[in-house]
Amino acid sequence: MKQRLRKPNSRYGWNVAVMIVVLLLFDIVVLAVGLHRTRGVAEPVEPEPSNEPIVITEPEPIVPEEPVVIEIPEVNPILSLNYHREPYEAEDPSEGFVSEWYVTYEAPAYAEAQNTYETIQASILTPGSSANAVQISRWGIPLESGKTYTVFFNLSSSVNGTVGLKAYNGDTGVEYSSSQFPATQEPSYYEYSFSVPAGKGGYNGVLAFQAGTLGVAEGSTVTIHALRLVGQDDNAAVRTNQVGYYAEQQKRCTFIYSCGDLFDVVNAETGAIAYSGAIVHRMEDNAVNETDYYGDFTNLRVPGTYFIRSQNGLVSHTFTIEADPYEDLRNKALLMLSYQRCGSELGEWAGQLSHAECHTSQATLFLTDVVKDVHGGWHDAGDFGRYVSTGAKAVNDLLLAYLSAPELFSDAIEGPDSGNGIPDILDEARYELEWMMRMQEEDGGLFCKVTSQSFPSDTTSPEADNLPLYLLASDTVSTADAAGSFAIAYLAFQEVDPGFAETCLACAEKAERYLHSKKNYVLTVNPMDFSTGQYLDDGDRDGRFTAYLALYAATGETRYLDEAKGIYEDEPSCVNFVSWNNNGMYGVYLFLTNAEAKDTDPEFYEAMEDALKASADHLVSASEGSGYENANAIYEWGSNAYTANDGIVLSMAYHVFGKQIYQQTAVEQINYLLGRNSLDLCFVSGFGNRSPKHQHNRLASAKGTSIPGALSGGPDASREDDVTEVMDWNTPPARMYADEYGSYSTNEIAIYYNSALLYLLASVS
Repeated sequence: MKQRLRKPNSRYGWNVAVMIVVLLLFDIVVLAVGLHRTRGVAEPVEPEPSNEPIVITEPEPIVPEEPVVIEIPEVNPILSLNYHREPYEAEDPSEGFVSEWYVTYEAPAYAEAQNTYETIQASILTPGSSANAVQISRWGIPLESGKTYTVFFNLSSSVNGTVGLKAYNGDTGVEYSSSQFPATQEPSYYEYSFSVPAGKGGYNGVLAFQAGTLGVAEGSTVTIHALRLVGQDDNAAVRTNQVGYYAEQQKRCTFIYSCGDLFDVVNAETGAIAYSGAIVHRMEDNAVNETDYYGDFTNLRVPGTYFIRSQNGLVSHTFTIEADPYEDLRNKALLMLSYQRCGSELGEWAGQLSHAECHTSQATLFLTDVVKDVHGGWHDAGDFGRYVSTGAKAVNDLLLAYLSAPELFSDAIEGPDSGNGIPDILDEARYELEWMMRMQEEDGGLFCKVTSQSFPSDTTSPEADNLPLYLLASDTVSTADAAGSFAIAYLAFQEVDPGFAETCLACAEKAERYLHSKKNYVLTVNPMDFSTGQYLDDGDRDGRFTAYLALYAATGETRYLDEAKGIYEDEPSCVNFVSWNNNGMYGVYLFLTNAEAKDTDPEFYEAMEDALKASADHLVSASEGSGYENANAIYEWGSNAYTANDGIVLSMAYHVFGKQIYQQTAVEQINYLLGRNSLDLCFVSGFGNRSPKHQHNRLASAKGTSIPGALSGGPDASREDDVTEVMDWNTPPARMYADEYGSYSTNEIAIYYNSALLYLLASVS
């Protein structure tokens, strides 16, 4: 890891403008009868007036759409994606449903529940001698002091009688309201309002239907259908992707505690219910110390702006459903790298973040009198250091994002190179590649980094940082990482700019000769009087592996393939996942998407398939243990980058095998980063309803603003800065995050965080 010393939710009011009958057919008897609307006998509590009424209207029937066949575009013959992608099929959205409306009885009464997510039904075999003898109730409903709530429901009974309804505090026993309602064979629609007195609310509210004395013979069945509780509060206990969902892909939300048996997806503009589904899969998530559930609304494909409202009235932020909800996010995520450019002016396009040239002085090789011009590249993170290994990781992400989906990237994102006839994503990758070329020595090795000896002050703008620059010696880690990037660049640029592609290939081959001459792992670390960042990679085999397979893809020379096979045989763990310090999976992907690879070496091809599948299956399994389907369970510095990188591996597996579960799980990693998490936060600045505003970045701090489209590092349970160090010791790992400049271990931004997000967004499109 990198070591450092320092470093709309709309309000939904109470007033009901349009009342709804949501009455679906629930048994053979009801099929033959029409809806009979009557008012309950209880006098409702008048709600306070509101300018933003909740509108509940009967949802339009959901008509299954024709399957959409997604055509795979011809991208580049180097990336051979030859699997057949099947039309997207949603899983059963009610699978895993268990009702939490309970039927209780007191002897001699006896009753049994027969619930679906839409219908609460009690078969009363013996009614008992009191109203409380049989109760249909739900506990754990948050009912806030001073708020007014309304229950909407349809009620019927196979034998005419009376059913009571009581609302009370389950912890204290304080009753809020009670009433009785006629129950006949024909369903009746009721609205009943009650208020919670000041100081009497709590999180264990109870709604209880009393059905013990219907005054009828044994064997009656009481049915409560389409029940909703709606309140005057903004209790956002539903976590969604706050930016948006792909219309044709999986769409899920998380409920952070028991929110009812069902949920509605509500059109935010009209108030109409667009979709209803079951709340399913109760689970205990220790990483967040929550009891979580989720709802699946994949079958809602109509574009629009929506919010989720649970049966208990708990809501989400608004979000969109679109054919492509991430075009602006992809552009801003790429522009974040442009804002990190070093050695050049950030002009008018950068707005408030513009500044003059920075760090253009020559750098001195530490402990020598050798000086070198190494201007350019990207500031790595919140400081102004430039590091080859993380730069190479970011370059790989950009190049492979382009090779996977070139149609997504334009020359018009309003960045520094827009309008030059080359996709801006390639322009940005080239800016870093040219710096890496300056970092390469004659023998092919690359200096590992260029930084000052210590960090400038937190409010220093890049152009004002005049601290002397130092180069630290080349090593096999940085050189191997760069060699892979240079070779991948050849693949990406060979049609756009053949001359530059050949230059990149020459640099890759030069770096490979250096590696060939140095078989042993060499890592350069900070001298004792340096306090700037360093990346302590414990091996170089993953970098060498990817470099050799990238060179094989670029040249077709089997000697490179033989070198990669030898590394894998000695150290299979070099291809586990994707990160700045374990990038072997890039090599696996390059080999499996090489049109010639399978015929050239079928045995090694199968081994690489097995390696990718094993990693992807592990991540799918890990995601199933999270209430937010986050495949990453390691909450340390850069945890959000781990999540994005896990999504990349899953999308690679989808590209190779075409299995829908891999794409679904990759999509859930995006959802986590964009708001479906325990913090209810979109971790990308400037996006979603809640996003970071005080990320750790010196440029943003100096300019008094934030960098749009920047991904925060995410929760870090290791308490590695002054802010997290003083957090409550009971804070669960996934909540160890603070949107404060001083929390550099959780709220810093970095080029290889953003590149991973960008690649993931492109790879699932």
